[in-house]
Amino acid sequence: MAGTVVFDLYGVIGCHQSAAARHRIEELAGVAGEAFWSAYWAERPPYDAGLVDAGAYWAGIAGRVGGLRAPVPDLVAADLASWSRFDPEMIALLRTLAAGGWRLGLLSNAPAELAAAVEAGQDWLDVFAVRVFSARLGVAKPDPRIYRHCLAALGAPATGAYFVDDRAENVTAAEALGMRGVLFTGPDDVRVALGYSTVQSQYFASAGIHGNGSSGQRLRDQASTSTASTAATNSGGGR
Repeated sequence: MAGTVVFDLYGVIGCHQSAAARHRIEELAGVAGEAFWSAYWAERPPYDAGLVDAGAYWAGIAGRVGGLRAPVPDLVAADLASWSRFDPEMIALLRTLAAGGWRLGLLSNAPAELAAAVEAGQDWLDVFAVRVFSARLGVAKPDPRIYRHCLAALGAPATGAYFVDDRAENVTAAEALGMRGVLFTGPDDVRVALGYSTVQSQYFASAGIHGNGSSGQRLRDQASTSTASTAATNSGGGR
């Protein structure tokens, strides 16, 4: 019987930064490797939670690495572009679930600029009855308040609702509230948890994309949806 499922965005539906995208950010920053990325992630939590803006975020990184080469708008645009790929197999699965009567929610740790860019460029987001981005609420996962806010907006109790995320600490926090956690490693984790293990969208079945095999992954990569044009005209970045 259909119910409620809340999905994380990046690492589940959205793809993590590619090597090429990371290299582009490093070029603009003028700092490469661990020195840059440790600063990038250390400064991220308040940015994701909407407690600082993009300027303050990049200033924080600059303070940690001794300065940045490119101006903030260029860094922001490159950061947005690095989060602009989405898995078409997961998008197809979301549509299958929505058509099957599941009530879907999105719960993402993302700064305001990235949330705006994604919403402007991805029409498949209409499968979600509720979309919650951390920067708009002022709190981020795994804080229990953001889960409660999403569930309240969905009009669903925690008990019986599913939560899908690729980070164990976020899944654990959801389970502590009574939700059914699904630690995501691929689309089949969702199918099995929801009893859709034999369901494949018509598109992917005809394209020969099944599971996580290398041929399927190549086709998914070729079909990945991009918001690069949106990134060029918006400010922000994050997870």
